[in-house]
Amino acid sequence: MTATLTIPEVAVLLGISRNTAYEAARRDGQLAGVPVIRVGQRRLVVPRASLLAALGMDPATGDWMVESRGAE
Repeated sequence: MTATLTIPEVAVLLGISRNTAYEAARRDGQLAGVPVIRVGQRRLVVPRASLLAALGMDPATGDWMVESRGAE
């Protein structure tokens, strides 16, 4: 498992088109509140752990984190 995700991989996780993801990454410098990192002149990547945490997923396992609620 790599430490970063490509913009097309992030698009799949967010349920948006690849083009929309690239446009947001270039315009805002972030996706889902997670900074986009430019590597070289063309490559854009997103830190995997940060994105998964922003989506409510456990960065170590990729499983959804579920909060347990007490009896109401």
